[in-house]
Amino acid sequence: MFGRKKDKKERKGLIKEFAEFINRGSIIDMAVGVIVGGAFKDIVNRLVDSIIMPILGLIIKTDLTVLKTEVVQADGTIVEILWGTFIQACLDFLLIALVIFAAIKIFGLIRRTLQKAKEVVEKTVDNVVDSVAEKIGKDDDKEEVATIEATETITEEAQTTEDKK
Repeated sequence: MFGRKKDKKERKGLIKEFAEFINRGSIIDMAVGVIVGGAFKDIVNRLVDSIIMPILGLIIKTDLTVLKTEVVQADGTIVEILWGTFIQACLDFLLIALVIFAAIKIFGLIRRTLQKAKEVVEKTVDNVVDSVAEKIGKDDDKEEVATIEATETITEEAQTTEDKK
């Protein structure tokens, strides 16, 4: 009986620990990264397989996957060494790496451009706000001077009127 309660407690603790693990932001970010990375991998593979490799095949005038060497063994069986598919795989790797490198460079350039634009906008907004605040401050000074002048005029008129009495 005591063993069962301990097992339930351990399971609840394990479930609680698992829930905390899953609810961490980094796990969710990693899952999103894996999903997006898988989708991006498909895009890059299609680019290489459907566009770049056929163009390369036109340039070198052969399909690399058909390149092979056949070796006849002593018992008469034929062994194929598919070195063309190996070369194809190496070229695929290099092209995929190049596409990913280019994409990272482009995204970095876009990010830096957007950051600079954001800084320019913030600086412009700050300058406009400062200019408006300065203008408002000057207008407040003018109002203050006008108020002081009006007060002095009223005080002078009141003294003149009082003197006449």
